[in-house]
Amino acid sequence: MKRGFTLIELLVVIAIIAILAAILFPVFAQAKEAAKKTAAISNAKQMGLGALQYAADVDDFFPIGIPPVTGTPGSWHQGEWMETPSNWRTALAVAAQQDRQMFFHNSMQPYMKNYGIAEGPGLKEYTVGGADYVNVSAPPAWTSFQMNSFDQMISNNEVAQVSSHPLFWGGIGGIRVKGFGFANPQLWCPAGTVLCRWGALATNNYAWYWIGNTTSAYWYTKGMIILRADGSAKHRKIAAIQDAVTWNNAGNNTTNDPFNRYNVGTNGVPLSMLGCDPAGGSQFMACFFRPDATYTN
Repeated sequence: MKRGFTLIELLVVIAIIAILAAILFPVFAQAKEAAKKTAAISNAKQMGLGALQYAADVDDFFPIGIPPVTGTPGSWHQGEWMETPSNWRTALAVAAQQDRQMFFHNSMQPYMKNYGIAEGPGLKEYTVGGADYVNVSAPPAWTSFQMNSFDQMISNNEVAQVSSHPLFWGGIGGIRVKGFGFANPQLWCPAGTVLCRWGALATNNYAWYWIGNTTSAYWYTKGMIILRADGSAKHRKIAAIQDAVTWNNAGNNTTNDPFNRYNVGTNGVPLSMLGCDPAGGSQFMACFFRPDATYTN
């Protein structure tokens, strides 16, 4: 006579399966997160290679994060989203498209051959308010990496510590922006500045940005991907200390955290950066991003 499973036996089997699932699901999630992180590091390294190849073709200068305004000498697109690619918006004037072609995500494309490299896989999607994503002339690209625009139009020779200095990073949080890129921190130059680059004028103003005050800086496993000026990339843990100063301002020495304060209990939402200002308060120069900064670890 055939004997079936009793109710108790079925419940035991179900309980065992549930326990195994509870153990294995977090492991699978961690493995998936690790795979995304590895892909993002690979993308960053390819961006670094593209930036170095770009520099080799333009007298060793890094690309532009804040493009000039066509037809208006001494004017720069400061604090603006830059279309990526430059021609995806049908409403954008031809002159504006030309400006965007100088933007680093676009100017580096001949060396990268793929806009997908600029993306952090699996990050939260973000769309810019007011942008027309329906009437398009080309597919909008997704971008996650921002350029440290303190580096625009300077060479590696002007960077004090290329093995630690950030060239590209997750400067607007753990998101993917549709159709636009950004430079962060922003290099601000007065109107009429012919060459907007680090150290070009004593009156240069420097600023920093990220989206709002509710976007977490975390990409993967409580850290972000930082590409350095020598072309190397690494996932760095950040926000180890919340609501407390994490940097030493003396002599422009910094740790490897781009922010110096994080809101308590907000899962990596940054509060502020530390400014190193030898001019006595007339300029804001984010310590972590200065080309002349040295790093303690």
